[in-house]
Amino acid sequence: MSLASALTISLSGIQATSTQLELTASNISNAATEGYSTKRAILSPATLGSVGGGTQVIGFSRAENAALYTTLTTATSDAGLRATQNNYLQQVQDILGTSSSDNPTLATTLTNFVNAWKELAASPESLVAKRQVVQDATTFVDEVRRISTEVEALDRQCTGEINATLVDLNGYLEQIRDINQKISQAINSNLSSGDLQDQRDQLVLKVSEITGVTVLTRSFGQIALYTSTGYQLVDGSSAREFSYDGTTVSSVSNPGLSLNTALAGGSLDALVNFRATTTPISTAPGTSVIQKLRSQLDMIVGMFTNTVTSATSTQDTFAAAYNAPDDVAAATIGLADALTFTAAATGPAGNTITVTVADDLVNVGNYEVTITNGTVTETYSNLSNGLVPGANELWTNLSAAIAGAPSALVTTAVNGTGNLDPTTLTLPTAPPLQLAGGYSDIIPVLPGELSTDFFVGTNRTTFAVNAALLDGTATVKTAAAIGVTDALLDATRAFGSDGLALANTSYVSVISASLTSFQQAANNVATLKTTAENARSYLEERYSNETGVNVDNELVNLTTLQNSYAASAHVMSVVQDLFIKLEQLL
Repeated sequence: MSLASALTISLSGIQATSTQLELTASNISNAATEGYSTKRAILSPATLGSVGGGTQVIGFSRAENAALYTTLTTATSDAGLRATQNNYLQQVQDILGTSSSDNPTLATTLTNFVNAWKELAASPESLVAKRQVVQDATTFVDEVRRISTEVEALDRQCTGEINATLVDLNGYLEQIRDINQKISQAINSNLSSGDLQDQRDQLVLKVSEITGVTVLTRSFGQIALYTSTGYQLVDGSSAREFSYDGTTVSSVSNPGLSLNTALAGGSLDALVNFRATTTPISTAPGTSVIQKLRSQLDMIVGMFTNTVTSATSTQDTFAAAYNAPDDVAAATIGLADALTFTAAATGPAGNTITVTVADDLVNVGNYEVTITNGTVTETYSNLSNGLVPGANELWTNLSAAIAGAPSALVTTAVNGTGNLDPTTLTLPTAPPLQLAGGYSDIIPVLPGELSTDFFVGTNRTTFAVNAALLDGTATVKTAAAIGVTDALLDATRAFGSDGLALANTSYVSVISASLTSFQQAANNVATLKTTAENARSYLEERYSNETGVNVDNELVNLTTLQNSYAASAHVMSVVQDLFIKLEQLL
């Protein structure tokens, strides 16, 4: 080996050490940089023919743990999913008033409305009580409408965030594709690609926060990125682009294929599912939330506008109770049909038979039933205080009259053969009758009172108090007070909507159950969010500890490299002295 060879070998050592010093300096300066991994030069002995020729840098490496990184991407997806769900469910809590109060406004306003009707039932003629009913009804309606408006605003916010998230996703995928190409070029040129790989890893984590991913290794340092369900996002120099039409996420290249379930996990999944319409309705706490809110608000409106009862007690709905007709013939269901006659008493076909019951028997004035060609009608006269009796009261009084003093009943057959035998008048053994609205007495609608439709509208967006009550052109119907109160207090009702099914409940309890269901969903997701964030934080720290820069180690390495550099430089100095002495000898 010649002195020239020794000089070349020493120079290779200095060059290799310089490269390592450069990497060490970069490591130390980036010790606090998020996502930066420790870089190293890969050295290999160089040969000059059959003998050693010093050292050379043949490549570069960085600290990594593929298995741990895969676990971290999964945890990041779950954390992104739960954080987004939690964010939106907390906003739902804010809208419903359950995040900071044990007495949400919706529940309070309905309770006040019910109490106002109870006060009116105690004093039906009170104008103050009637005004309070309208005032509390208005407050309740305003709260339902406010919630509905804010739910729609939240839905629009979610739509906007989906579109913004897809813009981010498309950008990240494009950057990963570009970095793939740069890494391939760097490796082909025997240059360090570690910093590029760090950048790509950070981008992959950002993608995984949006949707679950699987990372596959390709040649020349490139990667392929697929969703956790197997849909390709990036492969080499190819990257997907996505869009959202308000319902469906799809690839720009294939808009007809829904990817709502393909892009599972992560914040995008949470956002799309929050707005999703599912059949049957999903029971997952963060799924179809907008659908559930709309449906349950419509259910609440229907409780006050529908006239078909679901109560096992057969108690009328609020609307049916308020709309109960003041007309006696319509209000008393089947009362006249309860009066039956023997064949002899009916007389010839076409006859009119009139049965009159005296005031002293039924305590309501004169009660008359007329049967003409099989059609039964009823009339009242001389009514006490203008009150018309309830069906059950009449049944009781008539039964007593027939059993105790049948001769006091006056029966007249017009166009018949004469007076009928009162004993042929019979009643069923039990009252099959029910007064519409559940009243025991009927008070006719008074002048200026609203006879029907206290509430108007068919859903959460059109729900309103009747304008006549609001502008003062009509007042609350006195006759409705007792029946409406009974309807509001009835606890045998069944209600169902998307995400909520209840039996043996009342109006107030329905509101409470609906609010509680969303509160429980938010609490469950908040717990899952905390767990997911803790898992991600733990894995991030662990991965950073394994791949990040340990400054103490780098300082030790720096000392080693310093000594190595000094040694190589000393060798070169010795060789130079030898060259000088050789020149002097020559």
